[in-house]
Amino acid sequence: MLRCSTSPYPTQHAFVVQFAAHTALDAEDLAGRVEHVVSGQATQFHSLQALFEFVVEVLQAVHASEDEGNSFPGHADAE
Repeated sequence: MLRCSTSPYPTQHAFVVQFAAHTALDAEDLAGRVEHVVSGQATQFHSLQALFEFVVEVLQAVHASEDEGNSFPGHADAE
């Protein structure tokens, strides 16, 4: 597999997670917004599962793009 960076924390794997004001930070009441830093893809979530599913979906797209030899859209190396 190709990877765009040798860093243990590549930028392509960075996300910003913002929790809603009412979130009690437990598995029962977790809501907010998550954004992939490089692509700008974002979504709202209302459960830990939904947050995790978004992260997995984006990282799978990042890895597929890298495996094809392309930089992920929005990455500094992209043409």
